[in-house]
Amino acid sequence: MGRISKDNAGSPIIGCDITSISDDDGKYCIATSCLNGDIYLFEKNTGSLLKKYTGGHKAGNYGLDCCIMSNDLHVVSGSEDGCVVFYDLVSGKVAQKVDAKGGGGENEHPTCSIACYPKKGIWESMVLSASYDGQVLVWCDSTDHAQWSQVNNLDASATFY
Repeated sequence: MGRISKDNAGSPIIGCDITSISDDDGKYCIATSCLNGDIYLFEKNTGSLLKKYTGGHKAGNYGLDCCIMSNDLHVVSGSEDGCVVFYDLVSGKVAQKVDAKGGGGENEHPTCSIACYPKKGIWESMVLSASYDGQVLVWCDSTDHAQWSQVNNLDASATFY
């Protein structure tokens, strides 16, 4: 027989349904994406709430992934409007919002899945985003971490871990 488990993040502190959990590669923090549209950053050892990320991504109807970049500069989230949102980890402000709609136009499919990868080859960091229409996009940042852009010609020999 199947079993469903439900938990909430830090009740009564925030009390929301969790849709995604990500850590900072075993260091100090855990990010949780919640169905109420907020992303929360907790300190692992104490469970203390460190930061709340909101306003840059659209959420509330679908489970959306979030992740913490390995360089600890950004918390990345999918969005129901088909975008990928990069929040500054420390300030909590939107650092960049990129259009993951591919061919343009209004994406009726939320960007639901996000995976972050550390430095690989010529790229400082990589993010893979996927939407419910099956589209997967690869994003890489510049060496100064100021701008994220879509990679159109990914080397087929690239290995992700």
